[in-house]
Amino acid sequence: MRIPESVDVLVIGAGPAGCAAAIAAGSRGVRTMLVDRKTRPGVPVRCGEYVPLLLRGEWNLPDEAAARRTESLFLTLPDGSEREIRAPGIVLNRDIMNDVLVKRAEDSYVVLCRGCKFMNFEEPGIALIRSDREYRVRCRIIIAADGARSRVARCSGLELPVSYMAMQEVVEMENPVESARIYFYSRMRMGYGWLFPKGNHANMGVAADFKSAGPMRNSLAMFKDHMSRLKLINPSSRSGRIAGLVPAHGPVEIMGRDNILLAGDAAGQVDPVTGAGIMHALRSGDLAGTVAADSVNSGNENQAGQIYEKKWKKLCGGYFERAVKRRTELDKSWNEDLNNAILKAWKLKA
Repeated sequence: MRIPESVDVLVIGAGPAGCAAAIAAGSRGVRTMLVDRKTRPGVPVRCGEYVPLLLRGEWNLPDEAAARRTESLFLTLPDGSEREIRAPGIVLNRDIMNDVLVKRAEDSYVVLCRGCKFMNFEEPGIALIRSDREYRVRCRIIIAADGARSRVARCSGLELPVSYMAMQEVVEMENPVESARIYFYSRMRMGYGWLFPKGNHANMGVAADFKSAGPMRNSLAMFKDHMSRLKLINPSSRSGRIAGLVPAHGPVEIMGRDNILLAGDAAGQVDPVTGAGIMHALRSGDLAGTVAADSVNSGNENQAGQIYEKKWKKLCGGYFERAVKRRTELDKSWNEDLNNAILKAWKLKA
């Protein structure tokens, strides 16, 4: 694998945000390199995989990237009552979607470096990349799409998003369901359990404001027992357990500085109420890549971060401000009238 000594745009992380950024930059004719520490970016999948149907059309995803279409999302409240949200969606095969996006990046003349890790900056504009050895890569702009614990952000002195723990496993369905389902429990503070069907299997997981994986394993076991008692899943089935962090309190205050841009989970661009992040990652990554390419072409790379942040806030700032406010109100009301607090946070009538 040949790692170039110099590029215009260096993208760290080949998930949805990073791929979208690389495609946008590469297709605009600037020298772009996409780095991911995995040999197959996006695998194992650390995602519930449930997204709005709109995403499939917006990104022209092939049939095999969608495991199942759903017409509704059911919320089960702490008192056991249900609310249906009519919202067409799909449960993705995220690994296939990521393969498609990586291929599109390569087709956009992006240099893809698999199994490579960003280590640090030797100095501003020179990144150290570890593969078989350490390489010095000179870059005019760097886009950090390397997750909620972004190494690029840490090495740049930028804020990391406040996150909570999530844990998921794939289970066999005993009685397959048509709709995506979310379950709220008072003990699972500021989080929920989910069951997203993929035919005879489903993604079953939990996320909440916990600080360690120990309590999370207990919560997952409790949720699995509940799903088993409802006869929705086979209690003896389990495969592919994964855990990770999900940004939970909205975007970081500074998502662009000089020639450094943060996108996706690295910038906390995840809905703080619903936990939805893939659509935001794709759109933000696309914006970051577009701004980076335009800044390189205009010789204005040292202002790219500020330009990106200003454009992102104009496009998405109002949405996230309102969502953060609803999450804050939900947190304050968690030990009071929780049912109505959840409905209000999700913009549903009591």
